[in-house]
Parts: sequence; structure tokens; C-alpha cells
Amino acid sequence: MNRPAPAATPQSVATAQPTPLLAVRDLNVRFQTDNGPVEAVRELSFTLAQGEALALVGESGSGKTQSAMALLGLLADNGRAAGTAWLSGTSLLDMPEAELRRIRGARIGVVFQDPMTALNPYLTLERQMTETLCLHRGQSRREARGAALRMLDAVRIADAARRLDQYPHELSGGMRQRVMIAMALLPQPDVLILDEPTTALDVTIQAQILDLLGTLRRDLGTAMLLITHDLGVVAAVCDRMLVMYAGEGVEQGPVAALLEHPRHPYTQGLLESLPSRQNGARRLATLPGHPPDPRARPAGCPFAPRCVHAMAVCATVRPAWEDESETRGRRCHWQVPGTGPEMGANA
Repeated sequence: MNRPAPAATPQSVATAQPTPLLAVRDLNVRFQTDNGPVEAVRELSFTLAQGEALALVGESGSGKTQSAMALLGLLADNGRAAGTAWLSGTSLLDMPEAELRRIRGARIGVVFQDPMTALNPYLTLERQMTETLCLHRGQSRREARGAALRMLDAVRIADAARRLDQYPHELSGGMRQRVMIAMALLPQPDVLILDEPTTALDVTIQAQILDLLGTLRRDLGTAMLLITHDLGVVAAVCDRMLVMYAGEGVEQGPVAALLEHPRHPYTQGLLESLPSRQNGARRLATLPGHPPDPRARPAGCPFAPRCVHAMAVCATVRPAWEDESETRGRRCHWQVPGTGPEMGANA
């Protein structure tokens, strides 16, 4: 992998391609409320290469979903996004709404969080699936129906022709999630954003969905941005992960290396809180305290009040993002014992 050029952004990790498919730099999302401004995302930067899968990981409220909504122009009316986001050289954040509507669905597909409510209960699957092809590809209804049938077959829905004429309430939760994935992939987007794609599904269906995503990514070459708090899902699907806390990126790196050797105290805390067969009867570790109020961010590191390695500087000085190697980076004052350039790029 090539190291980013000197002008590369914080949290930008080099990819296999010199020019990333999606490049986000210093993304800020702010909401104006009756109680004052709320900073939901602050100085978030990342890249995504063609065919790559990147996970945004963190607790609820860490800014994962709002980051994706900002890229799509789907923030609430009181929300504003700043920074830059480029999709194959096309700027997203300052794009007129009419142009952005042509990007959504056609070049950026979205699978929203709740498959039980994301589909329109009053329309058949055919109507909902073919609309995007008629709108973005100019296909006839017959052509679009044929494409929808092929995509339902691709996501392993049996008896696809009959299912197309059904309504969402006639499908199980797992089948609805497959339909959502099929709808997002129909226009063959460059990027697929998946917001908690396995939430509320039983473990058997979760495994099937994860296997499906891996197959589709391999066969279609679609880049994926996965939003989740489930590290098991990340390990099964993604190449890299960006850990977020209080709206900030705090650590990024290859999934296997980061899960094996986390370098940020927050990432370490997340991993230590996971149950495992090695824990036996030991009580699970927990992160004490709560994330900071986004209306009143602390002057220093937002994780400092909960951090076991906090130092005096952490309370007053916000740590800068540092690229520690070609593939790893973090935002933290604490020096991890035994790390340094001698550890190598993937440690």
C-alpha cells in the first residue's frame, strides 16, 4: 500500500488504489436546537476504495448514521454538514438537491436500519423495486421487473416471481432485509451504505445475510460502508474499521490487526466488554460513565473521563489524529506500550 500524500487528511488510510472511490475530509455535522447547537460529527475523515468494505463502529450516538446521512443529503432540516466529500471526483456536500437525488440510489445505495418499517406497506415489492430502475435507468416496467427478478434470485429469495407481487407484511424479517439489499443493488451503485443490516434478525438469518453480503461484494465489486456496533459483523464482512466516539474518529486500521492489537483505550474497552468462551464465569468488563453531552464538549479528549489511561493533558488538550503507520492511525495522547515504527505497518 502507498502512504497517503503529505496533504492527506486525518484518518485517511491508504488503499490499494491511488485514487479512492469515496474520500471524506474533515466532515462536521451540526444541528441547531432550541437548547443550542449540537455537534454530532467533528472532523471525520476516511477513504473507501472500489470493492472495499469499511465499518464505522461505535456506541449509539457516536455519529455513525449522521455521517452517512450527511453524505446522502438526508440530514434533518436543522442539520448542516461542512467539510468535503468526493465520490469519484464529484463533490457531494455542496451539490444541489436535484443533482443529489440522481446520485442517491443510482451511485450510492442505502440499506436502512429497520427492515420491518423501511418498506412501504401499501406497495407491492415489484412497485418498490422497479421504481428506481425506471427513474435512474429509464427502463420500461417489463425490463425493470426482469432485473428485479434476477436480483431477488441473487439475494436467494425463492419463488421470486410470486414474491414480487406480494406486500411487505407477507414476508419475514429476514426476507425483507434481503429485499432491501436487492433494491439498493439494483441500479448497480458504486457504494452501498448499510446501517445495522442485521439488527433484529435471529443469529441464523444474520449469518445468511453476512454470507450474502460477502458474495455480492465479491461478484459485483461494490464498495460497502457498514454502520454497526457489532464487532462480530465487522470481523465477518469488512477489510478496515474506523472506531468513532462522541462524533470523532478515534482509531482506524485493518480489521484483523485492530481487533488483535487495539491501540486506543476506547477500542480496548469495547473489545474487553465482549463475551467469549475464555471469560468463563468472569464478570464482563464495562466502560464506566457516559459519552459527553454533544452540546457541551470538554476542552480536551472527550473520552478522558472514562479512560483508564487518562493523564492531565487529556483534560485540557484535544489529541490530534496521527497516522502511526501506512494502515493504522488514532487520536490519543497515551502511548501504547511496545508500539512504534519498529512494530511494522500492520501491527
